[in-house]
Amino acid sequence: SPPGVKPSVDVSGCRRFTSADGVLLLVGKSAVDNDRLSFRVARGNDWWFHVQGLAGSHVVARTPRGVELGQETLLDAATLAIWHSKFRTAGRASVTYALRKQVSKPRNAPPGLVMVAQPRRLDVVVERERLERLLQGEAGRDEG
Repeated sequence: SPPGVKPSVDVSGCRRFTSADGVLLLVGKSAVDNDRLSFRVARGNDWWFHVQGLAGSHVVARTPRGVELGQETLLDAATLAIWHSKFRTAGRASVTYALRKQVSKPRNAPPGLVMVAQPRRLDVVVERERLERLLQGEAGRDEG
């Protein structure tokens, strides 16, 4: 298993990437997968990412307890959030991120809809080299 991931964690329904800092990045494939990733797979101190204002995948950076989110991981996760969203063709977007414990699900909300307490925002322009490195390193591409 990649560092920071217990083999018992079922990450089916997620695309798996590794940041330049070696952190596992998980990306939901559908609204239902986003819910599962955000509320069953992610731990409280993992970092959660989503593009602002449009539909897209939830991205979780599996950060070990007490480990700061590195700049490369921050940019890699934000890049994946943009790539797996309706902003893909724009090449730039604002990405909301927060600790997973600051993300909650409103009662009776549809799959994929969340509320974020204390959101942070990062304006990102997708760098082609970064995106290519991430996509080339995607794990389990042939698993569906």
